[in-house]
Amino acid sequence: NFFKDAWNTFDFITVIGSIVDALVIEFGERFSSMPSGGQLGEKKENFINVGFLRLFRAARLIKLLRQGYTIRILLWTFVQSFKALPYVCLLIAMLFFIYAIIGM
Repeated sequence: NFFKDAWNTFDFITVIGSIVDALVIEFGERFSSMPSGGQLGEKKENFINVGFLRLFRAARLIKLLRQGYTIRILLWTFVQSFKALPYVCLLIAMLFFIYAIIGM
């Protein structure tokens, strides 16, 4: 029943991809330090493109689409709070100005 839901399948693929990415990075560093019998300074080619596997980490963000309505409300609230930002900055500047005059 777990794989009947598309989101569960997506989560499973994302987790497996992240585990493979971590294993490739870990074992890639260990094997790259072993002598390969090649020329000194010769660069070894990876058999798996690690950059492709790192896309699985970014794919976790797609899971946030489940809470689309909640995230939209949160983002709207964050944007609306920018309207008060100039007034807060002006208040802080006035406080600094008053403290500067008193400190003279």
